[in-house]
Amino acid sequence: MAIVINHILIRSSASIKRAIKKINFSKSKALIVLDAKEKFLGTITDGDIRRAILKNYKLDNSIESIYQKNSFFLKNNYSRSDFKKLSEKKELRIIPVLNNSQKVLKVIDLSNKNLDKKTSIIKDKNIEVIIMAGGEGKRMQPYTYVIPKPLLPIEKKPMIEHVLDFFKNNGLKSFVVSLNYKNKLLKLYFKNLKKYKNIKFIEEKKSLGTVGSLSMLKKNKSKNYLISNCDMKFNFKLKDLIDTHSKNKNDATIVVSLKEETIPYGVFITNNDGKVIEMLEKPKHSSMINLGLYLFNGKVINLIEKNRYTDINEIILKILNNNKYKVELYPVHEDNWTDMSLLYKN
Repeated sequence: MAIVINHILIRSSASIKRAIKKINFSKSKALIVLDAKEKFLGTITDGDIRRAILKNYKLDNSIESIYQKNSFFLKNNYSRSDFKKLSEKKELRIIPVLNNSQKVLKVIDLSNKNLDKKTSIIKDKNIEVIIMAGGEGKRMQPYTYVIPKPLLPIEKKPMIEHVLDFFKNNGLKSFVVSLNYKNKLLKLYFKNLKKYKNIKFIEEKKSLGTVGSLSMLKKNKSKNYLISNCDMKFNFKLKDLIDTHSKNKNDATIVVSLKEETIPYGVFITNNDGKVIEMLEKPKHSSMINLGLYLFNGKVINLIEKNRYTDINEIILKILNNNKYKVELYPVHEDNWTDMSLLYKN
């Protein structure tokens, strides 16, 4: 199936930030890279961008050194056997068709083959989902004085049910909920929730931070653990995250998103002597922000000490500073997540 070309074309001089924005609106999660004369150079995928971010590329760097220069393509007079041979390659998402001047005439979309509903369902039974639901929800006081944060309603459904539905709709079935604050209310809610009858609970006797309660899990080194906050709503294909984690042999894969903020004032730039060298009017600042969704293997979970207050940043810093662990970021577009807690923030 041919697709609209303009939506997936990008110049090699474009920034990584620009590529992230375009690629997240592309069904195939891939773009065609062109030179200044509109000639085909190669392709770039969301995986290429994730690898660049892991290598400390800045978002304002160009994609020149990260796109795939040896990409497959077809000539305009291609045969049926030429197409069949390329279309059978599992890693291909799009096939550009070129004329004799290396200009792109059309693009064949293989995403229906690679990204259909059946292949997007996770069948890996060695993944356990852990929802962190024990916090006091201080940002949402006074609402949480009465109702624990996970049970605050969004669109006629508690926050935590939105979170569980996301994982369930992606094929996952094994759930653990970590409890502390107002745990009796939460357990009563789940007792009456028929579609989640098999949820296990781990209960803190004292506050153990954002991940300290995970020390109470029955650890399994061969298992992977999806750890999620209870206030973030997602809508991306989770299988790609799982596949990336497995294929790249990661110990930890952290879901992030590009966040661009504008400072609503003029900003002065000075040198070391305090002399003004530049003024920027309402400059923009881009960052990759943590969305509170992590995929850890058993080795990382084993780093959490029993009955010790531990926040997630402590564990992440520990594995980042140790060459034994492989850590990768997994960027998703801002349209693929909603911070539900902001709807209750004063």
